[in-house]
Amino acid sequence: MSAEQFPEPVIEDHPLVHLALIRKTLGFDEIRAFYDASFPQLFAALQDSGRRLVGAPLGITYGTPGRLIDLAVALPLDAPLGSVQPVVGAILPAARTATLVVQGDYEQLAAAHAHLRQWVLEQGLNPAEVAWEQYLTQPEPDADPAQNLTKIGLVLAG
Repeated sequence: MSAEQFPEPVIEDHPLVHLALIRKTLGFDEIRAFYDASFPQLFAALQDSGRRLVGAPLGITYGTPGRLIDLAVALPLDAPLGSVQPVVGAILPAARTATLVVQGDYEQLAAAHAHLRQWVLEQGLNPAEVAWEQYLTQPEPDADPAQNLTKIGLVLAG
């Protein structure tokens, strides 16, 4: 997907979000299996915690991906969560964030992240070391991938 096919990014002020998450450094070929294994554990921890889900699930990347990626799969919660390994309570801090909503197959998300990062730099802004994806439509085995809606965010430094 070319830059012209992505909507114009926007800058938003995001509030602090409490999370239940599982974090791992892994290879790109392991991402799908990591998501598939993590979501059942996260939802089980949520059910046992008495906390409420307050938004769509997230994938959070820490640092700049290279050969490996430091990735967390997370659920946004109404209040802090204690840790029950491998699920830990964490926060996504309040921050100015450049965001973009992408419709379509998850295969285009890498290009969307690159487009968002380039846009941030062109605006004279500094990206921080945290980026995220929020999966606004729930993936279904037989669903049309063209209908996926994913909001991506790049936290801004300063």
